[in-house]
Amino acid sequence: MAADVLAVHVGGPALSAWREDALCRIAETEGLRRRCVAELAARDGGVSAPDSTELAVAEAVDEAVTGHLRAARETASGEGGRTWWRMWTALTGTDAVRTWGNVNAAEVQVLRIASPDVLRGALPGLLVHLRRYLADDDLRRVQVEGMADSDARLDRQLREALASAVSAGYAAQRAARARVIRLRNLVHVTGAILTAVLGALIALAAWRPAALSLCFPYGPGQVACPTGIRSAADLPSGVAVAELAASGDVPVVVLLGVVAAALCAAASARLGRAEVPGTGLSSALLLVKLPWGGLTALLGVLLLRADVLPVAPQTSGQILGVALLCGVLQQLFSRLLDRRAARALADAAGRRPIRGVRMSSRARHAVPEPTDIAALSAR
Repeated sequence: MAADVLAVHVGGPALSAWREDALCRIAETEGLRRRCVAELAARDGGVSAPDSTELAVAEAVDEAVTGHLRAARETASGEGGRTWWRMWTALTGTDAVRTWGNVNAAEVQVLRIASPDVLRGALPGLLVHLRRYLADDDLRRVQVEGMADSDARLDRQLREALASAVSAGYAAQRAARARVIRLRNLVHVTGAILTAVLGALIALAAWRPAALSLCFPYGPGQVACPTGIRSAADLPSGVAVAELAASGDVPVVVLLGVVAAALCAAASARLGRAEVPGTGLSSALLLVKLPWGGLTALLGVLLLRADVLPVAPQTSGQILGVALLCGVLQQLFSRLLDRRAARALADAAGRRPIRGVRMSSRARHAVPEPTDIAALSAR
């Protein structure tokens, strides 16, 4: 067959890594679709020529696969729709959901027209995928395991059972990915709220520094503030210490809290190893800790200023040290969110032991993604 007939348009370059991965996956699936159609056409007129029912089914499946791949390519390449709509879908994660949903649907449809040799070659990888996302006692998974252990020819009934099982595995994978995206969106909203609150407090301190005074009595006629020691000797009697607060006190404390939170986020960045492409949950977790650290630093110094605790800083250095410490303490609260995110990412990546064999962390990261039917069949 001519090379130009089999040429597949890949598209790109895309704006993100997951879009490039999706475009390559789409091109591979398109190539497998053309191969299956060509093999079916080559059988026409031979000894094993397909009957009219098989040809009609293949034609319908071919149209369905083409439609799914077209929708996936348009979404992955960022084509179609207005700019604001594309930005909204990227922010909410619906573009990734639509892309991978159509890619998975196309791959399942290809299984219905693939030759027995292609199916037999793809069975090990498909079985690994099913073991990751379907329960041990799931009848669909059990049936596919029986196919892998048997040398029987994959007839139309077994082919449909395989397609149904793989579709269920993809559905479980997409459900886990959707949970990750929902958590990511929740983290984005939380970060936006914390940033808005922190910005409002900084604006209030710039407008009326005395409203958020972070100064403490230092000695006779002196006051310790985050930006230095100030003299209170020239103040009229009865004037509160808060009147010596400066507009730069709150930003300095907030900045130290943000720096401390950034250091903690960098130390816990190993969560990014389990990132699922197209979700951005790990980066969202790192970013939400920054306003969180600044807010905890400010609230911590304000609590000491209100005499809630029986201790109080005596110098400017101690005030800044308290701000750093409170910025680090935000990790105690965000750690719970980190654990929840780690569980969600592990579920979406299907990182669980197979057949009761406990896999090490290094081995899990070394296992390639087995759901690429086109790549597996080409080996």
